[in-house]
Amino acid sequence: MLLYVFTGFDPIATFRAAVANQARLSVTWGRRYGPAVLHDPLDFALGAGWVAALLAVITVVRAWRSRERDAPATIGLLQVAIVDLTGLLRVEAARVWLLLTPFVAIPAGRELARWTEAERRAAYAAMVLLLAALAQNMTFIDLGAGP
Repeated sequence: MLLYVFTGFDPIATFRAAVANQARLSVTWGRRYGPAVLHDPLDFALGAGWVAALLAVITVVRAWRSRERDAPATIGLLQVAIVDLTGLLRVEAARVWLLLTPFVAIPAGRELARWTEAERRAAYAAMVLLLAALAQNMTFIDLGAGP
């Protein structure tokens, strides 16, 4: 409310506009539900960092196997699954789902905290190598470049 009073920014209207834009783009770009449900989590994992996403999944699997039930991590990954399965935001998951990144980053950090220093360094090295490989192989669109 204070943000609106001082700046005129309406976050609810912004969210509604974003959802409407996503719905329009999913039709325009031909993002059908089936392929999107399979590919969007992978795109989100790319945006969150492949290793971080894997660490978050490891946290939940470890908790379930030990019957400890890590509720925050489980609920966080369920949030990501719900957004995916509802098809609410089907386009550009790496960018649009950024609001869900804390649901991956926090469990990933907690998992890394359990690891030894050598294991953490190996995870960080994997992150750097993946970043380098992705940077080499991604095609970036420069809309501002002229002929």
